[in-house]
Amino acid sequence: TSPRTLEQAILVARELDILYLWIDSICIDQDDRVAKSEQISIMDRIYEGAAVTIVALDGENADSGLPGVTDDPPRMVQEYINPNNEVQSSILLSRCPSFQAQLDNSVWMKRGWTYQEGMLSSCCLFFT
Repeated sequence: TSPRTLEQAILVARELDILYLWIDSICIDQDDRVAKSEQISIMDRIYEGAAVTIVALDGENADSGLPGVTDDPPRMVQEYINPNNEVQSSILLSRCPSFQAQLDNSVWMKRGWTYQEGMLSSCCLFFT
C-alpha cells in the first residue's frame, strides 16, 4: 500500500481539481546520484510552478498523514440532551495554539529544504 500522507495528498489534490501531484521521494530517483543532483538543482522551478504546495507540518514520516483529511464520510453534529431530556445550550470554548507557534515548532521547520519550499511556492496549504 501507499504511505498514508501520499494517499491523503491525492484526496486533497482531487478536491482542489489538481491533475498532477509532485512527491519528491517518488519523482526524484533516490538511487541515481546524478539524476537526484540534477532534480534538486531545479527544485526552485518546481516550487515556483506548483499551483499549491501541500505541507504536513508535523509528519514524522510518510505514514503520519495529513491532519483533518480522511476518506471517511462526514459525521453529523448532534444536539446534547441532558438526562432530563431537556435541550440545553452549550458553549464550547477552545484555545488553539497560534499558527506561528505551530509552524515554529513543527517537524517541517527542522528540514533543510523547507525554506526554499516555503519561500518559492506561490501557495502553501499547511496541515497541522
